[in-house]
Amino acid sequence: MRRLSALCLAAAALSACDKVKDIPNPLADKPGSGAPSGSGFGRNDLDAFTAAMKSQDWQKLYGLLSVEYQQQQEAEARRIQGALASSNPSEKSAAEAELKALGLEPSEFVSGDPKSLGMRLAGAKASRAKWPTDIRETKSIKADESKAEVVYVDSAGTEGTLRFTKQNGVWRIVP
Repeated sequence: MRRLSALCLAAAALSACDKVKDIPNPLADKPGSGAPSGSGFGRNDLDAFTAAMKSQDWQKLYGLLSVEYQQQQEAEARRIQGALASSNPSEKSAAEAELKALGLEPSEFVSGDPKSLGMRLAGAKASRAKWPTDIRETKSIKADESKAEVVYVDSAGTEGTLRFTKQNGVWRIVP
């Protein structure tokens, strides 16, 4: 009888854990994800990001970025293209210096579509921002149905935070 009471109490406690979104339940509906039950956010979402960073697959990374950030990068690519085509020498040299600081070649931005150039800008900025390529430990994941925040420790022992938003049914990074 005591064992039955203890099991009932343990089951009730685990059930209560599912209702608190920032306490991972090891028996939740996504085993091993570390994400709160019902949030839809899982370790696979984090792994896709770190894999894209590690392989420097900027096209894949671009698809994982928030729509707003993608639009900002495309607008920035159009601005840089305009500056490179400008008759104003100081505007042109400022755009060239900006690209060179990111490790990009200005001649590649003279032509091309803003989406592919925005993708290159996003990749260059991601590599400069030192986003993690390997996460050694996930300290916490706070998530609801539309936003997630991951506190991690990378392979160098540096702690950081990544933010995600759910857009069109997909978790995307919010830089």
